[in-house]
Amino acid sequence: MPEFRIESAPSRTLKSDKVVYYVRSRSTNKVVTKFDTSVVKCEEIEGWETFTATEKLELQSYLSGIRFTVDTLHLPAKLNGDYRFTLSEPLQVALVPLCEKAKANNISFNPMSAMLSSLLNHVASTDKRLQAVGEPSILESLGIFLAEDNKEELQKETRKITKKIFKRLQSLPGCLERYSKTAFELYGNDTNLNSATLLKYVEGTSKPSQWSISCALSVLGDKEDLSVIVPLSLMIELWLTPLKFSEKVKTAEQAFSLFKQYFKHAEDFYSEARHFIQEIMNESIERKDYANKKYG
Repeated sequence: MPEFRIESAPSRTLKSDKVVYYVRSRSTNKVVTKFDTSVVKCEEIEGWETFTATEKLELQSYLSGIRFTVDTLHLPAKLNGDYRFTLSEPLQVALVPLCEKAKANNISFNPMSAMLSSLLNHVASTDKRLQAVGEPSILESLGIFLAEDNKEELQKETRKITKKIFKRLQSLPGCLERYSKTAFELYGNDTNLNSATLLKYVEGTSKPSQWSISCALSVLGDKEDLSVIVPLSLMIELWLTPLKFSEKVKTAEQAFSLFKQYFKHAEDFYSEARHFIQEIMNESIERKDYANKKYG
């Protein structure tokens, strides 16, 4: 059960998007603090240092929801009703000691923020996939523009997905040999990936090159359906971009043929894949034409 009852009071001025949040104790019904939509960090909430771990986690989740609406979706906070987890009681109880121990060990822990970031990436990916089959953008029709406005959040999510890709690679028998063979086939690069470097990629302590991610995806694509860990549009972008810039592929048809060779388990998505591949290759052509006109 939440420790607080939080009541929102939108500004009476129609043109203002400001909302004040009154935080009441569930046990005494008294207002223990208040804050508004200008607050960015939990530490800015008056009385923050006096709250229990449970109360801090609840306020942190609430504020993450507010900032997601305002900063990421660029929508007024007054359009929202509430910002709370709906979780089973055992999981809700587990979050508190996780929060305490994470803080004690200087580990970032913000479950609401992580959930919303994943949601954002999934929403953007699904909207793109719908457009690939001829549907209009649902997000744009509602005045929500994610692709350009939220690069930082999407980059964070891409880093998480990259770690998952290399973790899957690490679990494959003979993964280093498979990787080296694929790297030579695709890029003519005979530099071997060793287990120490692979572990750093899995842990996120070292950043893999673009072509390394492309090779890892090529190895995995022959063995399994990767849609469970990476959206199709992002997978193709991560796989094809370094191939395009290294000029290993020069046409959309050549790229699509190579995609089918390495991603046999993506057969159900070949129609969408062709669309995304065409988009990426066309972008390359447009940039070259622009450069030729400007500098040629």
